[in-house]
Amino acid sequence: MQFYKKQFSLPQFTPSWFIRMETKCTPIKYSLIKNALLFFCKIYFSDPNTIVNNCYHSLRSNVKKIPVKQNWFYQLHEILSEYKCQYVLYPSEEYKCSDRIEMGKVIREVLSKVRAAMDEEDKSRMLISKCMPFYQIGYVKDNTTEDLYNNVRNWSLVKLAIQIKSNLGRFTVGSDVLKLKSYNSLFDEDNDDKCCYCSCREVDDLFHVLYFCPKYASERSKFISKLEIPDGRHLMINLVKSLNNEYLNSIYIFLSYVFKLRK
Repeated sequence: MQFYKKQFSLPQFTPSWFIRMETKCTPIKYSLIKNALLFFCKIYFSDPNTIVNNCYHSLRSNVKKIPVKQNWFYQLHEILSEYKCQYVLYPSEEYKCSDRIEMGKVIREVLSKVRAAMDEEDKSRMLISKCMPFYQIGYVKDNTTEDLYNNVRNWSLVKLAIQIKSNLGRFTVGSDVLKLKSYNSLFDEDNDDKCCYCSCREVDDLFHVLYFCPKYASERSKFISKLEIPDGRHLMINLVKSLNNEYLNSIYIFLSYVFKLRK
């Protein structure tokens, strides 16, 4: 997680569930379960006379006698029990399995269930998280049209708040991603980062879009006219400090209109 936080310049307090939901990266626990099941499959169909196979049967038959720390089979059983998938460890008892191909299918089904359960756990953490006040917002509402953005979940505003804090020039509004030219210039030094939607020739970043670009004057007066203008780009941190539910909601709607105007 530290790698993603450094890579995307995210604050250290960014929740791990947020990074997993945004990047779709694989949880470490999931990788451990996957590797353990593949190892189990290999042992199960190994030569019965090998030391590894004998050790496996010994661990399995002495689950209650051997301490947990020394019994990987018991540990795996307990982990899979959390997801009600421990049956995969008992091919001859719970299901018929004659070769690795058949067991591979069962393992893939189990891993799919485990991943889905982990995703639900992250969503639950999102809903109960109190590290930022924006989590308490249920939906985003456009006060000018009274339209309810039903596709916008609580974490969408959290995401925007973190993106504003990192200020990289890439902002997510619903299913749309608004990339400012300052974002592209991060990866290509020769890329022109000046705004091409007005004649100001200012850097196309969040500071310019929120406060000065004349192309969005109408939307700015409707949604974010109450925002105080910082003294400069280096004081954008003041915007982050002053963010509250109302301001964040307004910025979200404003950026959604900016995206439409840039199409």
